[in-house]
Amino acid sequence: MIDDLNSAPVEEILKGLHVRRAQSRLRITYQWRNGLGGIRNALGEGVLFIIGLGFFAVPLALLPAMFNREANTPLWQSLIALPLGLLGAVIVYRALGLVCNSSVFEVSRQELKARHGPLPFLGENFTLPAGEIVKVEWRKAGHTTHTSDGIRRSGYSATFDVCVVTAGGQTKKLMSGLNDRQYAFAVQNELSRFLNPQV
Repeated sequence: MIDDLNSAPVEEILKGLHVRRAQSRLRITYQWRNGLGGIRNALGEGVLFIIGLGFFAVPLALLPAMFNREANTPLWQSLIALPLGLLGAVIVYRALGLVCNSSVFEVSRQELKARHGPLPFLGENFTLPAGEIVKVEWRKAGHTTHTSDGIRRSGYSATFDVCVVTAGGQTKKLMSGLNDRQYAFAVQNELSRFLNPQV
């Protein structure tokens, strides 16, 4: 087996999930856009992005009138424009993160490194000594939809996380909010096999 990770062949386990294996190291690269979980979710994200662009455009359209004393812009327009613009910016940034970002997990016999980028996002970049890792596991997080009066509707959805559990009982999330469970299973399986080859 090749010992240089950069010279190792790339294997695509699932669309957008690539693995390089060397004798003493493993690198998993996951492109976020591929874990959306089907065309319906991808279309939903696209619609949300367009809505975010619209919200973001509201204050931009009102900006000239807000600073023109002769335009006499009502105060309520200025007060609405800022929160809508901020909400739009958050939605657009989230969509850009889903499209542009990837996560890289590099593990050796000494350590596990988790890196997410290039855009800063929720999620922590960290390095853990391999000896502290007790197990790698996937978790299912269920979400039930409720109405404003607390009555449960029929809606239920699940997302999946991949976590590392340390000897001290600490849990660190490697990946979270995956709509497609196959990605969570694949990453957990690859990391577990490398860290615990007897399993």
